[in-house]
Amino acid sequence: MSRTNINNLMGFIDKSPSPFHAVSSSIEILESNGFQAIKESEAWSLETGGSYYIERSSSSLIAFRLPSKKIKRTNFHIVGAHTDSPCFKLKPHPSSSVGNYFQWGAELYGGVLINSWLDRDLSLSGRITLINGKGLESHFVQLKDVKFRIPQLAIHLDRGVNDALKLNKQQHLMPVLGLDKKQDLLQLLLDQNSIAAKTADIGGFDLYLHDSQ
Repeated sequence: MSRTNINNLMGFIDKSPSPFHAVSSSIEILESNGFQAIKESEAWSLETGGSYYIERSSSSLIAFRLPSKKIKRTNFHIVGAHTDSPCFKLKPHPSSSVGNYFQWGAELYGGVLINSWLDRDLSLSGRITLINGKGLESHFVQLKDVKFRIPQLAIHLDRGVNDALKLNKQQHLMPVLGLDKKQDLLQLLLDQNSIAAKTADIGGFDLYLHDSQ
């Protein structure tokens, strides 16, 4: 693989921390290569040799090219890939702070290799949906310069950890955001992504943790 291809791949990964960002990044690449957007809800007017794509719910994408000339029968190739990946997804409501640790409940999304997520700097990205005078309005967001962490118990408090690591999904996998009082994480996301709204305007969200590196 050439250096240019490697740089393009790394750039795509950096811009695609969530399924929504991955679809948006893919659309940029498609449009720069002459693909046109079409909608499932509308009649299509396709041209021979044309290149088209369909976006669904900002998290799925279908793209295709038509043959350069009309023929009665032709072969076709299909390639499929995920826009998402196994990770931790934030629950709708934060959990109570424990001691002076501010934590937010998370659930497993997909087949996660849990122990690989411990003691890493984790960031947050995804989609926030606002309810306002325009109806529903969605924004892609990413947390900047603030890290989550799922800490592992120190070995002197769990001497058998090297024999078998058993983690309770509800008790041991609560991401820690800080050591101070409860923070308004959602408002922080709005402010950092220059979205003029308040937490009360949020009707829902899909937010995923990912390795900050």
